[in-house]
Amino acid sequence: MHVSTTRNYGEAASEKVAELLLHLFIAIVVVTIFVMMAMGWRGGLVVFLSVLVFARWNGGSKKLDVESGGGKCC
Repeated sequence: MHVSTTRNYGEAASEKVAELLLHLFIAIVVVTIFVMMAMGWRGGLVVFLSVLVFARWNGGSKKLDVESGGGKCC
C-alpha cells in the first residue's frame, strides 16, 4: 500500500498568510514613506509605530509567541 499526500491545506494556508503579512508590511512601509514626505519624519514615525502597537495590542503576534515557545496559540 502506498500513501501520498494530495492536498495539504495547512501548508497552503501558511503560505498564504506569509504572503499576506509580507504585503501588509510593504503597505505599511509605503504609507509611512508617503506620510514622511507629506508631514515630516515625525509624522511617519508616529504612523509606523502606531500600526505596530495596534497590531501587537490586537493579538497580531500570537504566531510569533507559539514559534518561540512563549505562549499558547489561539
